[in-house]
Amino acid sequence: MYKIIFDIDGVIADLHSVWLNLYNRDYKDKLTIFNIKNWNTHEFVKAECGMKIYSYLEDPSIYDEVKPILGALETVNELRDKGNTITYATKISIGHKLRKRSWLKQYE
Repeated sequence: MYKIIFDIDGVIADLHSVWLNLYNRDYKDKLTIFNIKNWNTHEFVKAECGMKIYSYLEDPSIYDEVKPILGALETVNELRDKGNTITYATKISIGHKLRKRSWLKQYE
């Protein structure tokens, strides 16, 4: 069987919807994931926000609202049921380690 590694954010967890909803609320914008064309999200937000867009990601409570991407967990479980080893890889901001782990336990 295989060892399969999944990223969490944007693959398993729909972090972007929550992140952009917070930004849109605070800056009265209508930015969607489809407007963002590269990794430099700050290039697509209003100038008054700029690099502050990333500060939303520093708050572990953002995961209180994050839901799984439709079908993602079912796919992971199907692969696991076939005998594959599943591992998660993710970048973790300070304070997020325990919150992301509890998010995975909640939804897995």
